[in-house]
Amino acid sequence: MSEEEVFLPTPLHQENFGIVRVLSSHSRLSGKLKEKYQDFKVTELDTNGKPVSLQPDKHSQECTQGSQEPDRKQDWKKNLTVKEEVWKRQPEQKWEEKNTANFDGILSESVSEELLEKLKTFSEKHRCCQGISNYQGNQDQDDGDSLSLGIFENKEVRTKLHHCVKQLHPHLRTSTNKVKGQTGSEIIVSPDPLYQEYRDFLDPHQINQLFQFIDSKEGNTILHLSVGDCKDKRTKIHRLVAKHFGSMVETKTFVGNFKSKTPDIQTSIVVRFRDKFQKRGVKRQFPGETDRDLAEYTVFTLKKEDIESLDAIQKIAMATNSHPSQFSYAGIKDKKAVTMQAMVVRNVTPSRLQASIDNRALHNITIGNIQRCSGPLHLGQLGGNHFDVVVRDVKLHTAQDTSINDIIPLAVKSLETNGFINYYGKQRFGAVGSAATADRIGLALLQGNMKKAIDLFFLPDDGNHYDELGNHGDNPVNHAKRNWQTSHNAKETLALMPSYKSRECIILKALHRHGQSDEGCSKAVMAIPHSMRILYIHSYCSLVWNHMATHRIQTYGYQVMKGDLVEVKENDQTKVHIITSEDIQTGRYSITDVVLPLPGNKITMPENTIKEKYHQYLQSDNLSFEQFRVPALKMNISGDYRKLIAFPCDLEWNIVEDKSDTVDTFQEAISTEVSAVSSPLADLESTSCAESSVISQDNIPTSISNVDSHDSKSVAMVTRMSFCLQPSSYATVCLREIFSSLD
Repeated sequence: MSEEEVFLPTPLHQENFGIVRVLSSHSRLSGKLKEKYQDFKVTELDTNGKPVSLQPDKHSQECTQGSQEPDRKQDWKKNLTVKEEVWKRQPEQKWEEKNTANFDGILSESVSEELLEKLKTFSEKHRCCQGISNYQGNQDQDDGDSLSLGIFENKEVRTKLHHCVKQLHPHLRTSTNKVKGQTGSEIIVSPDPLYQEYRDFLDPHQINQLFQFIDSKEGNTILHLSVGDCKDKRTKIHRLVAKHFGSMVETKTFVGNFKSKTPDIQTSIVVRFRDKFQKRGVKRQFPGETDRDLAEYTVFTLKKEDIESLDAIQKIAMATNSHPSQFSYAGIKDKKAVTMQAMVVRNVTPSRLQASIDNRALHNITIGNIQRCSGPLHLGQLGGNHFDVVVRDVKLHTAQDTSINDIIPLAVKSLETNGFINYYGKQRFGAVGSAATADRIGLALLQGNMKKAIDLFFLPDDGNHYDELGNHGDNPVNHAKRNWQTSHNAKETLALMPSYKSRECIILKALHRHGQSDEGCSKAVMAIPHSMRILYIHSYCSLVWNHMATHRIQTYGYQVMKGDLVEVKENDQTKVHIITSEDIQTGRYSITDVVLPLPGNKITMPENTIKEKYHQYLQSDNLSFEQFRVPALKMNISGDYRKLIAFPCDLEWNIVEDKSDTVDTFQEAISTEVSAVSSPLADLESTSCAESSVISQDNIPTSISNVDSHDSKSVAMVTRMSFCLQPSSYATVCLREIFSSLD
């Protein structure tokens, strides 16, 4: 971060995120939402509209009967050696160099003797140029910087040739070129520019071994490189390997005389393949697991209370000795709430997941309904969400004669009839007290400014809130972030950062490993699981959408205009249609059909002034639609479409006097003043709904619903609402149609 650039906190006011307009014209109320996290309950609905549950249904139990798995050894870690404990994996075989005669034989089958001699001469010449050998041939002979091995039609033959050349001549590389007018492809041999970068740190034989090992892709093997005691040298080797081959392999230093137990072992760097390359060798398995276990997915229901979804995933990952990137989900749920959602974990069997949670106390996390499934979940793969909300201290927003009991029915009727502007809620952009909102980090990533993104990520919060562990003020997390801002020392900051801040720790470890260059910062961001890092870019896209929605309403009102976009179905496929003059004359579409695009590189834009507004907004942030492909982060944001107007369904509500600020008192008020009323949510999980009963407005007793005007102004009131929303719609935004102020 430059000395001139100062990052200031972003106030989390609705207006900062484009949340400005409402559809309702009636008087609105004020109230307090999420005063207690138990006041906000979210239950995910599956694609069939059924709420998820911690208990398996009858069909699930029938499907899983007879598929009992073998018991797992819970103390398998105790059998690991010191080195294996560091990586928590079972031992791999030591990689051995292959017999070169085998590769010579394969080459001779496809390449002429003349070309083989040219290849050997070409190889020796460039070994000499790179200082690997003393070439005795004709130095004046100009063979060029490349050599063609010929044109080959069979892909398998080309693959074998690539492999053989690398194994025989590690300092060379091969590439395939399409030849115009030919059905096959030409193989070109040239010097490998990466080879020379390792000359300062490894001897030629070690470099050859490293390049041959990586080319072999033998997933069940490891390579030892003796590197001596110079830590700076080892660090540079780690970073070089990560830079060139980080997606394939990982490295670890093992220091000689470790705890006085290994005096004869020289300090070495161990190189091994990452999990995704295990298909080329023998898969690593937990004791008792089979190949079938590793090839499958496990689905479960996650119930969490007052904890972020990503932090809950990190805790479960630690309990199961897995990685957060193995988990998939349909959406992120609120932190300050009681939520239930489906989640899928890859390469963790149901019995292993169950055993892990049985042996680990996961605070505010409950897991149930564990069973096998066929694949991962994807963002948006849900039928919606059911909300059960308590709004406390409900008051008239301004002094007026109208009573609360008059406003609520009118507001609910308007909401059911007209819907609400489908804004993304404030929680899409960051938690209360966050110094840097997620959209600002997303913007930095889209701009390719990884250093700025890292600095924003470690911007200290305002200190006026409690953290996850109840610490107030300048808590340990803020202390660690302030250390980063002043020192930019990743190792020091990591030592100060609490371990429960999983994303911060992941980034700091990567920064310590790869350095703080542009490339090092990119690798640090890449260390975060894809499902996490893409949320920041989605947050920026959501911010753009909010501002465009406000502009659309302010410019054209609630009428369908020529050039607007709507989604239509053709042959079971959803396509975007641009509104024509004929569509307007026939009244074919209404404002509730209109969609606005989320920025991306493959979207159709409205053909009216909204299109220019999109371009202007992106230009003000030094962006274009082409920048929504971020190669450095392996992300391609194609874009999407979102309904301008959304509607709640199954909306129910009631009002009670709040004589106390506790949840228990509210529940007592319902139970004492209202006789037993059947709840439409009675079939939901008892753990999520036992504390509260949804009471239809049709069943509100006279003693509650007919509070007179005078009392409703002087007595604090509580409103209870229950409703369902489509995926990605926000309850807090929906409630804005009734409450102008929700603290």
